[in-house]
Amino acid sequence: MLVKNWMKRNPVTVEPEIGVKAAFQLLKKHSIRQLPVLKDGVLIGIVTDRDLRRPETNGGITSWDEVYRLEDRFKVGDIMQTEVLNVTEDTPIEEAAGLLLKHKINSLPVISRDGKLIGIITTSDILGAFVWLYKYEKS
Repeated sequence: MLVKNWMKRNPVTVEPEIGVKAAFQLLKKHSIRQLPVLKDGVLIGIVTDRDLRRPETNGGITSWDEVYRLEDRFKVGDIMQTEVLNVTEDTPIEEAAGLLLKHKINSLPVISRDGKLIGIITTSDILGAFVWLYKYEKS
C-alpha cells in the first residue's frame, strides 16, 4: 500500500504571514489539526493545533488571550515548525506509519517528484488503511 492511495489531496495551507488567530480559525473550520506553511508554493514549515495551544514566540506574552481573542499580532511564521518530515506519494504506508510513530507526530506532508506539496497523510488516514487491510485479509 502506498501513501498516494490514502492521503488527503490538496490540503488546506497557509502562508507564514497569516496570524495565529486566523490559522486557529482555519483549523476549527476544516476540522483539521495541522496546516502546512507555504511560501511561494514551497513547503517551509508546518503549524499544528498543539503549536497554537502553546506556542513559543520570540516576543513576550503576558496572556494568550491577546493572541486568540484580541488581535492577530503573532504570525504563523513566528511559531511554525521549520524542520518538517515529509514523504512522497510512492512511500509505502508502513514507512509513513513508522515515521509518525518514531517522531511522535500526527501528520506528514506529501511532496511530489517535482517538490510540490500535493497532500497530507495523518495518523487517522493510516489507521483507516490498516483497518481496511485487516478486513480485506480476513475475508
